[in-house]
Amino acid sequence: MKTKGKVGLTKDQVLRKTGELFDLRHAVNLGSNMLDPPDFYWDRDDLENLYRQMCTYLNISRRTKVINEKLNHCYALVEFFRDHLNNAKSVRLELWIIALIMVEVVFEFLHFLESYRNRELLFASRPEATASPPSASAEVADVLIRR
Repeated sequence: MKTKGKVGLTKDQVLRKTGELFDLRHAVNLGSNMLDPPDFYWDRDDLENLYRQMCTYLNISRRTKVINEKLNHCYALVEFFRDHLNNAKSVRLELWIIALIMVEVVFEFLHFLESYRNRELLFASRPEATASPPSASAEVADVLIRR
């Protein structure tokens, strides 16, 4: 994205990456028994104490937090890509709507021109045609005289 200026992933690929991140987070936090002592150590207090010391020595909880922070960063990046793709789709739809509205305006303008031309032809074909169309009172007077 930095060099080309656009996202090189499709929406399906972004969703797959999101699923992979959730799967990895599940494996780190819930799938592994590194955060809680396994059931094996419940009956053996001396081994459970040794297990806890080993976890403290290896900084398991700190490492898990670091991995979760990195996963949060990756998830934020994938969310950015997903939002960008959704925004691009919304812009495309808005442009199609604007184009359809413009087509409708053109058709209405052509309809208006046709009705105006028909009105001009109607008044031009009358024998008593004048420069301006007759008013309603002149038409009423014309009807009364013909009776």
